[in-house]
Amino acid sequence: MGALAVADRQGGPLSTEDLWLFSTVATNASVVLANSRLYEMVRQSETEWETTFNALAEGIAVVGPTGAVLRANRALAALAGVSESELVGRNLDRMIFGDLEAVAGLIEAAYRGERTAPLVVRPEDSHRVLRLTAAPLAGTERGSVVVLIEDVTEQRLLEAQLIQSDKMASIGQLVSGVAHELNNPLTSIAGLAELLLERPPHPELPREHLRVIHDQAERAGRIVRNLLTFARKGVAEKAAVDLREVVARTSLLITYELQLHGIELESDLSPDSVMVLGDRYELQQVLLNLVTNAVQAVTGLPEGRHRQITLSTGLNEDGKASLRVRDNGPGVPVDQVPYLFTPFFTTKAPGEGTGLGLSLSYGLVKAHGGVLEYEAPPQGGAEFRVTLPLLETEIPESVDPVPHGGNGRALERRILIVDEDPAVHRLLTALFTPEGHAVEAVRSGEQGLRLARERTYDLIIADVHAATGPAELFAEALLEAFPAASARLVVACSGEEELPGPLARRPLHRVRKPFNLRDLKAVADEIFQ
Repeated sequence: MGALAVADRQGGPLSTEDLWLFSTVATNASVVLANSRLYEMVRQSETEWETTFNALAEGIAVVGPTGAVLRANRALAALAGVSESELVGRNLDRMIFGDLEAVAGLIEAAYRGERTAPLVVRPEDSHRVLRLTAAPLAGTERGSVVVLIEDVTEQRLLEAQLIQSDKMASIGQLVSGVAHELNNPLTSIAGLAELLLERPPHPELPREHLRVIHDQAERAGRIVRNLLTFARKGVAEKAAVDLREVVARTSLLITYELQLHGIELESDLSPDSVMVLGDRYELQQVLLNLVTNAVQAVTGLPEGRHRQITLSTGLNEDGKASLRVRDNGPGVPVDQVPYLFTPFFTTKAPGEGTGLGLSLSYGLVKAHGGVLEYEAPPQGGAEFRVTLPLLETEIPESVDPVPHGGNGRALERRILIVDEDPAVHRLLTALFTPEGHAVEAVRSGEQGLRLARERTYDLIIADVHAATGPAELFAEALLEAFPAASARLVVACSGEEELPGPLARRPLHRVRKPFNLRDLKAVADEIFQ
């Protein structure tokens, strides 16, 4: 500890008693100094511990045998919305969690020294998701327990979004396969009905029946395309979108469910286009989420009550694009309105909702530079309003079609059809043969490539999935062998699916299955010019 120097002014020797006295003083002084240093170390350690305790982002509470809080850090106080001193002495599970039995059970298990898994809970009247871990402090048999409380709301939201993304990817793969299988027969049904409608009326083939067949086949094709494009997931591709078209596409998806629940769907669409710059699929997802909420609201009405959902588009008083979803359900309680767009907040029973629909919709609308708002109409019910910047567009001038040759008949052309469905062969043969064109049709890409090597075709119509082998598509093999053929190739796709591989980088003609014969004919005439 140090040295003690003693001197006699008279210069005489120190006695034994003097030495003993000085030794005792030195010993006691060293003890006092050591204790002082230890006290300072303890004080410094306590300060460091206190600083660390309050610097942690997680809430920490030391709970006594009675369940009362003995000590709490600032993070826990902020979580509870009170000061640290207000937490001390109060019951933790009642203070923050609304007397959840699971929380009390976790703390009790920690008192008994049992190892427990973390507990994930959602406090009453809160959108937060909390994870609790409890462990006993060393000490008496019935000592204190340390409870760690983490706010994992953001983590759970990201996990839910990842799960949703995976689900949408799986749905996309499933729908893509189904769409391809359905679009071929729908192409034949709609196309043959269209050909028959162009012929003179026949008493055994009433035109109204043919029109129903044609329209319903096209409707089925639109439903398949909507499912395919809605399930598509990727980076938002913003383009000019008419909100009226978003309403029309979504209506096709929900018609069956509305009929199943006896819900009337009313559309109040503006007569003029309501154009915005956005991703059509994301805007459609927003509308579908809002309509789904409206369906759940009105199905809760008493039996016999009229159930109605109204979709409307137009411009608001500020000249911005507006899309509204209104229902005549019970509405939203006033005290719950501030939490509507908060992740995981839901008014539905457990298992009936994730609490993510409105929050995800809010984020998508915000990403489009818009606002999603709730309003309680005076007549009752609920109304959600999407407001987006209006896109000013110019209406393109109409262009007269380019006529054929002077005799009104097109020159004879050689056409190759590559499609696995013989019904599509018959349809396209019936379309082009009456005009004097020579049509050859094959079912495999390998056959098509062999014919393309043997002779020259003025037009090649190929299904995008037609293949020449296990790993090569017909269109890819054709363009690799004959690059100039891209000007004469028409690729038939399901909906708006992306062209695979090198095809996506080429300026190809493409048509959607089930295709409209007039559209296909227009593409063919353009190539023949």
